[in-house]
Amino acid sequence: MFLNGVSLIFTTELNQTGIHIVSTDERSLTLSWELNSEIHESPVNVTVVANNLDGGEEYTCVLGQTGNATCADLVPGCNYTVKVDDLKGTVESSALTSASLVPASPGKLNRTFCGSFEAPDVTLCWSPSEGCVDYYSVNVTQSGGEVVFSTKTSEGANTATVTNLTAGTKYNITIFAHSFNKSSASKLDTFATKPSEPSQPLNLLVKVLGKTEVKLNWESPKHPNGVISAYTVCFAYKHYWDQSYSETNCTNKTAPEMDVNGNHFKTNLSLPFAGTFYTFSVAALNEMFTGKSVLVDARTHESTPESVTGLYAQATNTTITLMWSRPDVPNGNIIKYQLQWSKGKHVCRIFIEADTHSTWGRDAERCDSELPEPIDVNQVDVNYTITGLEHLKDYDLWLTPNTAAGDGNTCNLTQRTTETSPGPVGNLTIRDIRSAAINVTWTIPEINPGPTNYTAVAISTIPGQEHTARCEVEGQ
Repeated sequence: MFLNGVSLIFTTELNQTGIHIVSTDERSLTLSWELNSEIHESPVNVTVVANNLDGGEEYTCVLGQTGNATCADLVPGCNYTVKVDDLKGTVESSALTSASLVPASPGKLNRTFCGSFEAPDVTLCWSPSEGCVDYYSVNVTQSGGEVVFSTKTSEGANTATVTNLTAGTKYNITIFAHSFNKSSASKLDTFATKPSEPSQPLNLLVKVLGKTEVKLNWESPKHPNGVISAYTVCFAYKHYWDQSYSETNCTNKTAPEMDVNGNHFKTNLSLPFAGTFYTFSVAALNEMFTGKSVLVDARTHESTPESVTGLYAQATNTTITLMWSRPDVPNGNIIKYQLQWSKGKHVCRIFIEADTHSTWGRDAERCDSELPEPIDVNQVDVNYTITGLEHLKDYDLWLTPNTAAGDGNTCNLTQRTTETSPGPVGNLTIRDIRSAAINVTWTIPEINPGPTNYTAVAISTIPGQEHTARCEVEGQ
């Protein structure tokens, strides 16, 4: 028959009834029994022994008050047969029952033999329970209590492979030993998977705040794969669309340097140039790795440009050709150049404009130079020839680039026109010939840059009497 889940075996001639297991723990069991009233009337000797069904020595149990005994120092988790013998005079009878003990708790994780903890699949092992164990049950949870993995080992194996874990994450593990349908007290422990490279931050946005400042907004990575300690914020720039980006400038931003709201982050960046093309990147840093970057582009608001580069001039007797390259630091789109020079008492100013006709400033009718063709926005190299100038004269020239924000820095140079060769004299006439002199007259050249020196040369044409005479006259 069965009482409270305990198997009882009686010999048919015995007078014993009511034997049962009162309690069990890891190392002991307590049982009790009742005798028939006839037996209670006479002295009885009782002996209780326990035998481990998995083998081992026989344990003699300690009798307590009438009808009970405690069997101690047993092996945890094992199944025992308990025999109660009683002797009344020369009559001996016995009864058998069986009971299993509570298994001992398993030990902590063994980090020496199973300590790599590399996600996603991690093999865990632990110190086995003392005594008898049928199997272990393993539950793995995250810090919030969510169960991420459960399993049962086979044949008492004290190892398990936990799958689909996340890198760089702390986990709690609970292990139970099971034997004969009884469970041990739980063993609690923790472990952390090794960090790996974080994924990209999410939803990176840039807001241009002005000429040299922006605000970056992003969210933490979907897979941090560790504890995010900082974010690497970088930028590179180029002044013109047709250029390559500069070297990258990076800084690590920690919490005090950012506006943090849960998984949302904000930070302001001060930048070196206005009106410039920037590319921004943000990457997460955990204990060991810098993650993949996420990128976003923006252009800051325009400002006035710096001066042009490589300005030089070439001159003829009536023209000066200016050549220059666009500014190294434009701070925006170069849409116009102002060129200015003086002609007599008048100031000539011309606007060389992009994608539209160039225009003159005031007193244009006195400048006697041609309007140039339109240039391209941010054209690399530009030239313009000023015509109608005087020969052998110094001209001061000023050149100013423009963006939509206004005039930039002006650079200037002074260039002298070259000297003009005079034209031929006119109406050359011999007025009289003397014995030792010849008087001649002429009219000044139509092209007369003046003042001009004249040289008259007389050459003898008499055969055998070659002679040359020369004189110089300073004219107007």
